[in-house]
Amino acid sequence: MSVPNRRELILSHRNRLMQEADWRTQLQPTNLFTHLLRVGFLLLVIGVLAGVWLVSRSHLTEQFLGAPQATAGLVDPTTDQDALTPDNIEKRVLAFSLRLRQSDLNIPAGANSLPRPFTINPGEPARFIAARLQQAGFVQDADLFNLYLRVSGLERHVAQGNFLLAETMTIPQVAAALQKPMLEQVPVTIPEGFRAEEIAERLSAANVIAPDIFLAAVRQPRTLAIFKDYDFLKVLPENATLEGFLFPDTYFFRS
Repeated sequence: MSVPNRRELILSHRNRLMQEADWRTQLQPTNLFTHLLRVGFLLLVIGVLAGVWLVSRSHLTEQFLGAPQATAGLVDPTTDQDALTPDNIEKRVLAFSLRLRQSDLNIPAGANSLPRPFTINPGEPARFIAARLQQAGFVQDADLFNLYLRVSGLERHVAQGNFLLAETMTIPQVAAALQKPMLEQVPVTIPEGFRAEEIAERLSAANVIAPDIFLAAVRQPRTLAIFKDYDFLKVLPENATLEGFLFPDTYFFRS
């Protein structure tokens, strides 16, 4: 064998030995763990990139496909009624609070069934109305009444004007009564201690009745067409008047 051939054979054998040694080195536990870490990190990067792409694609799809649904929601009032928006969450909390006090709605504020006037001023907020109702003795709990108005949707339909309410009415009955005011009426307040002549002047000033007609009815009740319709009038003495029956209060007369 010539020298060059022998040299080439030796080099080839040495290279083969070096390659085998290199593979043995790579398969050692330390190097193998390092390679596994590199592969795991590479897979993690690929997973993150894939996740970002999927999220971006989903977001763009929602933007493009959601536009017609948003427009349809302007026409359909039931759209998104079950969505977890702040308004819907508030409505559900209020409705749950009302259910906890459902039995209190049917408890009247008092036992006096005599109707009394109640006036709602223009632009008066519902919470102020509820507070005045409680002060007047028509409801026991102003907060509960206001809660019922909000949950039932009657808050926006409370009318302004004059109403006749009684203490024996429940909260739903009071709320329903406040939706329909009485016909346009003129309030006239008769203070305590007013004589018949003073009452006649006040009624005349409000254009309710002429003073002489009113005084004639008070002083000669037997001339009234309705005299026989009331039991307390039938037992009046012959020359008695109605002045003792003119009680101080606020009265409403049709204008």
